[in-house]
Amino acid sequence: MSSTASRKCLCCNEMFHPDARNRRHQRYCAKDACRKASKAARQARWLAKPQNRDYFRGAANCERVRQWRLANPGYSRGKTAARPVALQDDLAPCIRIFISRGLDILGRHAALGSVQAAQPDLSAKLTQAAPRQGSGRIGVLAHIPTGA
Repeated sequence: MSSTASRKCLCCNEMFHPDARNRRHQRYCAKDACRKASKAARQARWLAKPQNRDYFRGAANCERVRQWRLANPGYSRGKTAARPVALQDDLAPCIRIFISRGLDILGRHAALGSVQAAQPDLSAKLTQAAPRQGSGRIGVLAHIPTGA
């Protein structure tokens, strides 16, 4: 069979080019409906074999599954970890760091210690502070009371 040979899908009856690696046995195209039909046909073929008919039945298979479950605890449980919810309390340390860096830029780092001692929660002051006219973003940092 040449590399350009196409064949008819057993599900949708449309012509398709089989993958070069599976050309000798690929009978279904890559559409979702055809892939589902291929899986159903594969499972039906597997279950039709005499050695597979009782694969999921009987005491021996129950014991096989029981042993596998003992060897793999927690496999069937959900694996999604609960993500922590972001709280405003988590923002306060970050805001303090940002204020500290801003004051470093302005050369007023010593004043930050007195602000933290006087008012541990600076987030309220940040939301109330308005930038001075024409001073841009740094005006917010310059408007925070320093306690001095």
